[in-house]
Amino acid sequence: MGHGVDSEPSGWVTDYALMTSLFVFAASLRKRGAAPWAVRTQAFMACGYLFGALGHHAFPYRASTDLCGLRSFYAVWLLAYASQCASCVSWCLWCDKELAWHSTRVPMLVCCGLTTLVGLVIAGGCVACALAVAAPGSAACDGSGPPACDTLVMHAEGLFYLCWGWAWAIVATRVYLLLRDRQRDSPRSDAAVVHFFFFDLAVRRATRFRLLHVANVLAPAALCT
Repeated sequence: MGHGVDSEPSGWVTDYALMTSLFVFAASLRKRGAAPWAVRTQAFMACGYLFGALGHHAFPYRASTDLCGLRSFYAVWLLAYASQCASCVSWCLWCDKELAWHSTRVPMLVCCGLTTLVGLVIAGGCVACALAVAAPGSAACDGSGPPACDTLVMHAEGLFYLCWGWAWAIVATRVYLLLRDRQRDSPRSDAAVVHFFFFDLAVRRATRFRLLHVANVLAPAALCT
């Protein structure tokens, strides 16, 4: 069992599965000639799940009760959140470059700036913890409380999820408005194609729009696992 980290197999197996699916999705986007920011969004998130899985699976010992912890945990944790922050920023930039914004870019710019700042705070906290922690089983394992660097990282992690929610809200709103306008102007009886990884599915145009609306709403759902 992990220390201060959930090391249940169901958790890290899910992370590895999501990593694999996102890498495959990124490859399919690249093959179809999708915008580079779209490919980066998926690839960075896949890396986030890879390093997150390693933290839960291979190095599940966090300095949550005292100075005892694994340096390897903080190394992969830094990479996990750096990747997720990069994915969040890439998602916003994909919308900025490919769709443009309904009225103003300010919410996107603020979101990207805060996400970058949070990522730097997490990176700094992880580096500080990696330098400060002692090996499990040493005299430092006295239950004296977590070091300030770990507390800082934990609070910054919560701020990251707020930034991710913000990114989802502004991007999903923009995508919804575009889908609504195109659906209104498009004939409902025509056939259409839905691209799903490397496969093409023939559906009615109205069905395609419904599926795209569902995908738009569920886009960040994997992050909740």
